[in-house]
Amino acid sequence: MKTNLIYSSIFLLILPFVSFAQTKESLENMVYGLGACVEEGQSAFKTYFFPNGKAISKCIGDCAEDPQVLEGNWKIAGDNVEIKYHTEWGTRGGGQVTTSSSTTIHEYYVAAKRALNSTEKIYKPWDEKERSCEEFYGHNRKYDVHVFLRENGRETYPETSEQILDPSKLEQYSKAELRIMRNEIFARYRYSFKSKDLREYFNERGFYGGLKDVSIFLSDIEKANVENIRKVEKQK
Repeated sequence: MKTNLIYSSIFLLILPFVSFAQTKESLENMVYGLGACVEEGQSAFKTYFFPNGKAISKCIGDCAEDPQVLEGNWKIAGDNVEIKYHTEWGTRGGGQVTTSSSTTIHEYYVAAKRALNSTEKIYKPWDEKERSCEEFYGHNRKYDVHVFLRENGRETYPETSEQILDPSKLEQYSKAELRIMRNEIFARYRYSFKSKDLREYFNERGFYGGLKDVSIFLSDIEKANVENIRKVEKQK
C-alpha cells in the first residue's frame, strides 16, 4: 500500500509536465484560425505554428494590406498561447492621395517591412472543437516568410525561388525565356509590370500585380537568381 502511494504521488507530480509537453508538441506544425466564418468584407489571421517557438500569421479575406504577414514567437502561458510579433510584412502607399468616403487611396503601393511589438493571446487552440468557427489542423510548411508573401499562380520556373541557379545551366535558355524566368520572381510578389506583354502574360497565369516595388520581399536566393539571369541575358 505504501509503495502504491509513493507511485501515485510521483505520477501526480509528473502529470502536469507531461500534459504541458503534449500540449506544446501538439501546437508545432499546426494552423489555427477562422474558417468558414470569414465573410465577404471581413478579414482574419491564420496562424502557423512552427518548432522552436516560431510563428507566422497571414491575413485572409478583405485585408487592409495585401499581403499582410506577421512573424513572431509563441509560448504556452497557462490556458493561452501567447504570440509576440516582431515583424510585419505588408504594403506602404505613396504618391498622390485621394479619399473616397472613409477609404484613403494612394497613387501607388510598394512592399514594406516594419518592426512590430505586439502580443496576441489565443485561448486553448487545442480545444477547437468547443468553437465551431475556428479551425485547427496540421501543416507541413517550412519556416519561410517569403512563401507566405508569394501569390499563388501557375509558375513556369518555380526553381528560381528554391535554389540558386548555376549560370552555366541558364545558357540553355533563350533570351525571351530568361526574361520570363527573371520577371516571374517579381510576379509572385504582385509586381505591376510596365510592359504590356508581361502584364498580359502573368495575368493569364494568376499573377495580377498591384505593387510598384517588391524588392524588399525577395529572398536571398531570388535576389541571387535575378542577378545571375540578368548577366546571362546580356550575353544573348
